[in-house]
Amino acid sequence: MSSTITNNDLNIILTAAPDFKRLKAAGSSDKAWQETLLLFLHVLYQQGFVLSFDWQAEFAGKEKDLADVGALRVMGLEGVRKVLTAHIRMDRFCEGHLNSIAESGYLEQLVERLNVLRV
Repeated sequence: MSSTITNNDLNIILTAAPDFKRLKAAGSSDKAWQETLLLFLHVLYQQGFVLSFDWQAEFAGKEKDLADVGALRVMGLEGVRKVLTAHIRMDRFCEGHLNSIAESGYLEQLVERLNVLRV
């Protein structure tokens, strides 16, 4: 299921991470916002960060875990990968989901957790 993510991978991902405060100010309908978010997603896939697993089964009945910022503070790398993968997959079913979690600050918190987990 999982490939190993190295510190180099995390460095590349974190370098590609959007400036969420600037993006929030621009608003999710801004073309630059969309392009920046798509570039970030591309880097996540390119670095092998997005997992292939049954995310629907994994989070069935645990939807609140996908929005719990407090849980992020203690989550390990594999947990962050699973949660972020689930949100990316959810965006396929509900267009604008990633915009929503970016605007709420949750996506920024996920990225911040990656920064903490980087050794």
